Amino acid sequence: MRKHIVVAILGALSLPALAVAQDEVSLLHARSLVMTKYGLQWQSTQFDVKVRNLAHDKQVVIEYQRPNQPWRQAPLSFNRQVDDESEIWSGGIGGHGADDSASQPGPFVYRIRYQVKGQAYLDDNQQALYQLDANQGDVLYRGVVGVVDHRPLVDRFWGGQYHGHVALKNLGPAKDVQVHYTTDGWQTQRVAFAQYLPYFSYGYGSVPNPNPAGFEVWSFSLDAGGGTEIEYAVRYTVNGQTHWDNQFGRNYRVRAGTGG
Repeated sequence: MRKHIVVAILGALSLPALAVAQDEVSLLHARSLVMTKYGLQWQSTQFDVKVRNLAHDKQVVIEYQRPNQPWRQAPLSFNRQVDDESEIWSGGIGGHGADDSASQPGPFVYRIRYQVKGQAYLDDNQQALYQLDANQGDVLYRGVVGVVDHRPLVDRFWGGQYHGHVALKNLGPAKDVQVHYTTDGWQTQRVAFAQYLPYFSYGYGSVPNPNPAGFEVWSFSLDAGGGTEIEYAVRYTVNGQTHWDNQFGRNYRVRAGTGG
């Protein structure tokens, strides 16, 4: 009886070449909260990733592993364009409620994979991997202040207001967090003061401020003034130093439609 030995040549498998990311992909923000409802618990996560826009067709995924479990993947979706060269992709793992096994509370390690033009770029925290605990809250990985949950398009400004959140590193007890914004293309400028709360609540979960990772989440409200578009940036002053988040020099923009 003859035995046939098949030798697989990697080049023939059309697998994307793997490269360590420089600025092609970078993790900006992650959130992990334990949700509780009717005695059931599940883990809600959110990730925001910046990628270089190297081609129209691309995939951005979270690769994650829980203790004693195999690696899994969760796709991210396009959120918004920053400029001609970069985009923000967002999403979470599981997130379908208490019956989803991928959403059961617990720590996990993860990395970001960006596939485009036959090339795969990996942000794995310099091979150390990223880690989130079950109720860790929000974590920033680039800078000490950043807008979270930004939505470039909303149905409407309810009550003429736009509500948002900003995460910041707890660098001192005395802080000043301001949102500078305009509704008329910077012909006029307004300032709103973000508000601190002892706990940050989201959905059916909450985490103390500051959270176990040393970050706080502040809330803010912007008056649309009857307009349909707001442009804004965040200023965080602590220990005599001022830090800005202006979305890589482009400012944040949110536009309201007329839907319900």
